[in-house]
Order: sequence, then C-alpha cells, then structure tokens
Amino acid sequence: MSPLSSATRSNVGVIRIGGEDRDSFLQGLISVDVTRLTADTSLYGALLTPQGKYLYDFFLTRKADGSILMQTEADRLAGLLKKLKMYKLRSKVDLQELTGAFKTVVVYGDGTPEALGLAAVPGSTKTFENGVIAFVDPRLIALGARLLVPAGTGAAFAGDGDEAGYTALRMRLGVAEGARELLAEKSILLETGFEELNGVDFQKGCYMGQELTARTKYRALIRKRLLTVTGTSDLPEPGTSLVKGGKTVGELRAASAHLGIALVKLDSLKADGAYHLADTEVTVGVPDWVTLPEKG
Repeated sequence: MSPLSSATRSNVGVIRIGGEDRDSFLQGLISVDVTRLTADTSLYGALLTPQGKYLYDFFLTRKADGSILMQTEADRLAGLLKKLKMYKLRSKVDLQELTGAFKTVVVYGDGTPEALGLAAVPGSTKTFENGVIAFVDPRLIALGARLLVPAGTGAAFAGDGDEAGYTALRMRLGVAEGARELLAEKSILLETGFEELNGVDFQKGCYMGQELTARTKYRALIRKRLLTVTGTSDLPEPGTSLVKGGKTVGELRAASAHLGIALVKLDSLKADGAYHLADTEVTVGVPDWVTLPEKG
C-alpha cells in the first residue's frame, strides 16, 4: 500500500448558497441532481452555457444548516458568482463569497477513505467537531478525498505536501478540471468524461444546457474524448497539437512532466502510426473508468 499524501489546493474558492429557494434555484441551473446533495453526500457538477458548453465545474457540500458550499476555481469565482446572481431573479437565495474562510486540502493514496472515517463511495461526506468537512472525491475514489478546513483550524492532514504530486495523479487517471483544461464555452460535457465521473444526471429535470447534453448522449454523437498521454520526455505546453500519420488528431489540454491529458479524435485510435506532440512521441491511453462508444 502507498502512504497517504496531502496537499493544499492553491486555486480553490468557496461560495455559500443559502436561502429557502437554494435547492430549486440550483436544480434548474446545474448538471447534477441537487436532491442527492445531503450532509452525507457531496456532488461534482457543472454550469453550462444555454448552448450546452462547459462554463464552470465545482464541488458541492451540504452544511448542517442546509446551506450549500460550492467550491470552484478561485481565480474564476467572481465570474461564477456574477452568473449565479444574474439567474437569481426573485428567488429567495443568498449568495456569499467565502474565499479565505476555508483552505482545501486533498488527501490521496491507498486507504484514504478509511483513514478519514469515510465510506469508500464517491461523495461520502463527514463533518468533524472542529468544522472540517471531508468527502471522498465524487468523481473517482482513486482521486482520494477533499477536506474543507476552516481558517485557523488544525487538521490531521495539514496539506503540506507538493500540489504537483496530486496533479500528476490526475494526469495518470486522465481527469481534467477547471477552465484551463476543460476550456470554457468550447467543451461538451460528454467529451470530457462528466458522465462517468458522476458530473451529469440524465434522470433529473431540465437545466441550462440540458438539451445539447442529452442529444449528444442519445444520438451517440461523441467523436472525441479526453484521454491520457505519456511521453518519452517532458510534454510541451498545453494547446500543442496531437499528430498521428501527419494529421492533427487532437490537442494537449494539461501536462505534468511526461504525463498529460489530451482531447483525442477516437477514430485515430484505429489508425496506424505513432502519436506525437511537437517532437515528443507519446502513447495515448484509455483510462479504465472511460467508456468509449462502440463506433467512434
């Protein structure tokens, strides 16, 4: 078994969503079913454009008083808060930025849920007496757990490790996050793994961007997916074209040393030849959690 590691995430901000209409307000906007959000279960989801393109991704946790903590990229939090306020209209919803009130610590390695007293189930959540909220990553158990630590609160896992180690874990697993990797106003959820990562619910009612998301699924329109890439040396900058047989078949979205994530045309998986990112030869892999269409 590998020892547990922990690191503080440097770019996480928090929005508190309160008020008696908070659940119905979010339910009509986001990709996951808010009725599943409890004090014991956290969620991962997204806000889309009306045209069904990715805008923001976030984690949701429920506090004991019923209010909701939405955790997203700190450097884009102001934009998300502005968007939520725009859609609030006359709803009885209170939106409050809490950036600085918490730090987010990730804990990962074999046995992470058990070490925190959590069930080994995506989203399993526990609030400790010191106010720390811990939850298993709702996307994949292999990503470990996340702790929302109130400012000034000590925690067993202080998050003193190197954040690069957690980034490398995400690269190995092929899990992209944030606007730099998912590309705001361009990406389609099902190309980026949201269905397998529990980030979209096809049983809930309508929400913004739902029509395109549902059409993409039921008409089997997926032709590209985010997949892992492993280089023979350190990878170039994100945005570099992925080439096979002299043709551009994708684009690098994220990288950590020789590991990365790229959006790849699925028909290229059947073509002969090696993949390259600039002068670096890479191997494209399909993470074990990814389900590819039978015809792609």
